[in-house]
Amino acid sequence: MEKPTFPRRLYTRGAEPEAQKSISYGSNDKKLFAAVKKLLSDAEWETLCDSRVGVFCKFHDLKFEWSSKLVHTMLSYQLECKKKYEIWSAVADSPIRFSLHEFEHLTGLNCDYVEDLGDPKCKVTLEMRAFWEKLGVGVELGPSQVELIRACEWATDWPSEDKLRLGYLAIYTGFIAARKNTSHTPVNLARLVMDEEEFENYPWGRVAFKNLIEAVKEAELWKSGYVLDGFVEVLQVWAYRFMPEFRASCGAPIRNAPDIPLLAYKESRWKWKPADWNPQGVLVKNPKPPEFAKGKDPQTLEMKCRRGCVLRAFPLLKMASVAFEEKLKLMFEDGFSGPHLTPTPRKPKAPTEKNVRRQQRRTLRRTSRLVDSSMLEPRRRLPLPRRTNLRNRFRHLNEG
Repeated sequence: MEKPTFPRRLYTRGAEPEAQKSISYGSNDKKLFAAVKKLLSDAEWETLCDSRVGVFCKFHDLKFEWSSKLVHTMLSYQLECKKKYEIWSAVADSPIRFSLHEFEHLTGLNCDYVEDLGDPKCKVTLEMRAFWEKLGVGVELGPSQVELIRACEWATDWPSEDKLRLGYLAIYTGFIAARKNTSHTPVNLARLVMDEEEFENYPWGRVAFKNLIEAVKEAELWKSGYVLDGFVEVLQVWAYRFMPEFRASCGAPIRNAPDIPLLAYKESRWKWKPADWNPQGVLVKNPKPPEFAKGKDPQTLEMKCRRGCVLRAFPLLKMASVAFEEKLKLMFEDGFSGPHLTPTPRKPKAPTEKNVRRQQRRTLRRTSRLVDSSMLEPRRRLPLPRRTNLRNRFRHLNEG
């Protein structure tokens, strides 16, 4: 039976961009949630865990072990996909998909469709202005993670309702938006915390997925280090979920885990290597022969374009060397000698009649411009005009 063919890969097999540095991300910040848990009581923290977005709080309590190398490898084995909110990754003979459906299944969050997802149009009330003033944030800005950490220091005397609002904001900034800890979040979505019921019923799963998939599509994987916004840990759980043997050996699954796959894995020591991957059954743009694998043949040249596609230039080198040899032959026939291409002295050419006339005309023009300085007379200095005002100038008219 023939192996099925799939869309081409984004990167040549065997020449995928290596993970030189760990991926920078802002999800599940330890300092932020440590400050929030210190501020809230046990009952208030349980209230957050039991809410419709409480899966993020439960995930934080698991102390999930992040693997940047695994996520980078999953992204570097992507296939070409024209859909804006969907990616495919090559795993053996069966590529796996990551879309909104998989995200909803893994997290259990509300992913319903709403119009104007990023602009719920909340009115700015006096209560909202007062709460934003407590946070120390401008009313036209969404709070950052650093600002929420500072607010936890002076929020010990706040009422329970405001403390829960701060906890919901921590979930929004720390998991759903998950940007750099100093970056402000979209204020239109952050304002939903003023109404607890409206905040919990909002489709935060769709918002979180949109932020993550846009960051994945724009990621520059060929660079030594890059940033991924959004809830990036779900990509690692996605790899565990669709590779059963892989998750059993490396994922440290929890026994009697809940139905939500996101909460089925705990912290573990990572021992996996990219060499253990088996990317077969995928059509590639430019397959790389095993005899020219990286590290075996030093003459193999790899060039990376701006989009990160790795191109093998070995045939181009051969063509360039042949052209260079032909050029050397022409140079030897043209009077060059010696192994180091040192030019031989050439005889000066005899001047032509046209060049002689041109040189004579130039000489005449130069001599005509020269004038004997003794023939020049000294320059006379003219007297300055007498200054008179209008009264003196028209005095004779008055006298007459």
